[in-house]
Amino acid sequence: MSTITASPRALALTALEETASRLSQLLGSVGDPTRRAVGEWSIGQTAAHVTTVCVLDSLWARGQRPPPGGLRDLYDQACATTLGRVSEINALTLEYERERDPRVLATRIEEEVAGLVHALAAAGEDHRVTWLAGIGATPTGIVAHLLSEMLVHGMDMARAEGRSFPIPAAPARLFFETLFLEALQSPEVSRFAAQRGPDGGELRWELRLRGSRPVQIVFSRGQVTLDEAHARRPDVRISADPAVMLPVMFRRINPMGPVLRGRLVVSGRRPWKLRRLMTMMQMPA
Repeated sequence: MSTITASPRALALTALEETASRLSQLLGSVGDPTRRAVGEWSIGQTAAHVTTVCVLDSLWARGQRPPPGGLRDLYDQACATTLGRVSEINALTLEYERERDPRVLATRIEEEVAGLVHALAAAGEDHRVTWLAGIGATPTGIVAHLLSEMLVHGMDMARAEGRSFPIPAAPARLFFETLFLEALQSPEVSRFAAQRGPDGGELRWELRLRGSRPVQIVFSRGQVTLDEAHARRPDVRISADPAVMLPVMFRRINPMGPVLRGRLVVSGRRPWKLRRLMTMMQMPA
């Protein structure tokens, strides 16, 4: 008897709805929105940032451009940014969304997600669209990015209130299997992250996430490529639970904790290159 497997897009949209619902419940029960959540941002500011990211990712996933105005300016700058300027774009998201009441923002997030899910559920097969910094991605990959933003910032805001916001393995895995790999294969990614080249020659990283096929990523001379043939042994091999790898890459947890608990295992020819690799692969959020 055959088993019908849901498509990556269907899985991503379902996970997005579930995560948006959890995030809305969290925001609806915030006690003090002025508490610091991440960096200098309060809970209210972090929720405003997530709201704007919902709007931007929804436009990118649909292949749309906003009409002239404040959002158009932000959109155009985000389309042409580099890794070193992402913090500027993040600051602009707070200027676009002035609301700081988590309950009001929760409603806006759910409405934006509902519109995106409806649009993509009725759309055809995945195709390449332009995302942040002109990087090529699919609508499914962009949905996975939005998932990662909600999960990571949901963790930030929950921690500020002394609560938890668990990151399930399945949506974290979707991020790595779609947006992460799509971005690495886009020619624009080398321009976006040019200042993060390896220190002295080629660096090979093999990522083994539980439930996913291994991938080998090669950094050489300012370029990033995927070696699907696994032609050489990797310098660094990371075997990890995707629910751990996501907050590690977004600098929310120190990798040493998961290493000691066996949820992240480092091996390879030059495992001491892990520190440099983590610096190169840290994601802006």
